[in-house]
Amino acid sequence: MLSPNKNLVCFASLLGVFVVGWIDYITGTEIRVYPLYFIPIIIASYSGGRWCALFISFASSVAWLDAMYFSADEHMSSLVLTINYFVQMVVFAFVGVLVANIAAGLVRERELGMKDYLTGLFNSRAFYENASQMLADLCHEREAGHGGLYGPGQLQASQ
Repeated sequence: MLSPNKNLVCFASLLGVFVVGWIDYITGTEIRVYPLYFIPIIIASYSGGRWCALFISFASSVAWLDAMYFSADEHMSSLVLTINYFVQMVVFAFVGVLVANIAAGLVRERELGMKDYLTGLFNSRAFYENASQMLADLCHEREAGHGGLYGPGQLQASQ
């Protein structure tokens, strides 16, 4: 599994929030696009962790509030807008933390699945995964010309 840089994930998710906020502002209050805010929140939560999820949830709430404030009709009450903002922020944060917890649980289960419960030693699943990774690395070194695996025909040709 790739482990992207958490700061890069948070920054990319923040850019996604700006894009969704701009779309929300352009479409106005007639077309509701607030479910699109969940896309950067889920990406940030899954790859960036809980703090990134909370940050992107807060940024999504602010972007949603700005879009509603600047594109809303004048009959919208400030009290209603404030209440909607806090409800939206709680929902965004709840979903973000929920997805971050699921991702952390998945990583924990993968780690536990590679060790024997009683002894704590690596089991056959870890052995096969590590062996396949080592073979892939050796094949990559061979293709790059840094050594690696040699067959009988290749050994004679190199001497």
